[in-house]
Amino acid sequence: MQISKAFVQRFHKLRVDRDFAGAERELEALRGRLARAEWGRGYLAALEGMLTAYRNRNDKYALINRFPSSKEEVAPLLEEFRLKSKSYVSSDYDRGFFHAWADFAQLVAEGLIEVEKPTEVKEEELESPAS
Repeated sequence: MQISKAFVQRFHKLRVDRDFAGAERELEALRGRLARAEWGRGYLAALEGMLTAYRNRNDKYALINRFPSSKEEVAPLLEEFRLKSKSYVSSDYDRGFFHAWADFAQLVAEGLIEVEKPTEVKEEELESPAS
């Protein structure tokens, strides 16, 4: 299944601009078309995960918050996501999931989406305060 580049670019622009309500509306429109098939469920899960992780910009473990911004750094990730999205040993769900990441990486590589680095969080800020 093919998702239009315009949709993907619009969704990620809304996400980067922190217009989460707009990004959710875009996802809802896509849900009606994709939720019936495993590939679509995987694609949607990736977008939902990106949106959720982006809401919490200080999650240093989320890939979307550590994604490289230069074309040179993105190229190997893009290739890996493309390979996984076409792999016959992966499930349809996994192929959809990695296709969503490949779409995102392609937009970053083309310079159509800017990758914002999260605010640095010190290790001691991540620890819970002592009771």
